[in-house]
Amino acid sequence: MEQLITTDGARLAYQDTGGDGVPLVMLHGWGQTQAMFRHQIEGLAPARRVVTVDLRGHGRSDKPHHGYRIARLSRDVLELVDHLGLERFDALGWSMGVSVWWSFVDQYGTGRIRRFVAVDQPAAVAAVPWMTEREQRDSGAIFDVSGLLYLGASLAGPEGDTVRADFVRGMFSGEPDPEVLAFVAEEIRSTPPPCGRTAAVRPLRAGLARRASPDRCADPGDRL
Repeated sequence: MEQLITTDGARLAYQDTGGDGVPLVMLHGWGQTQAMFRHQIEGLAPARRVVTVDLRGHGRSDKPHHGYRIARLSRDVLELVDHLGLERFDALGWSMGVSVWWSFVDQYGTGRIRRFVAVDQPAAVAAVPWMTEREQRDSGAIFDVSGLLYLGASLAGPEGDTVRADFVRGMFSGEPDPEVLAFVAEEIRSTPPPCGRTAAVRPLRAGLARRASPDRCADPGDRL
């Protein structure tokens, strides 16, 4: 596992398989780690260069007390692809990883992205109050605001292990392999509850604040 120190001092753990062709950069979801892509890496490398990373607060990367807005996570990704000298690459995001790529595109454009793959991410994770009932339904939101706040608080509470297990089970349909459930739960455990709660809730609170005060000047920290 290799590492990169970001401009705000966070150490990111990443893997670069090397190989030929256009690199594929894959971003994991909230509470997950790059280990979730182990089968894809095995199937694609060494014929294809694959890059994965533990986003800050996750896996083997640092767990700082700052930098959990989606815009900062996408800045981390920019610094990673710059560090690796990737001028052109394919981008894949899973769940929150999709949101990180959307932020990357919003801030830095699409000039370096050849192809983009979005996996298992609704248009909105949380149904915010200003959505109509139809917009909430059509967005595919899996939480309302209170539900997302409750999940974040519960993960850090005394019943955190039970909440985590229920959350993992809800990620799968049918009867998943118990070993797979145990593996995913253990990977989520590597994201401490305060970091997971902050990563889940802070972007939502920032959005609510901007909606409530549409005329206020943007704080530079909002984008980082």
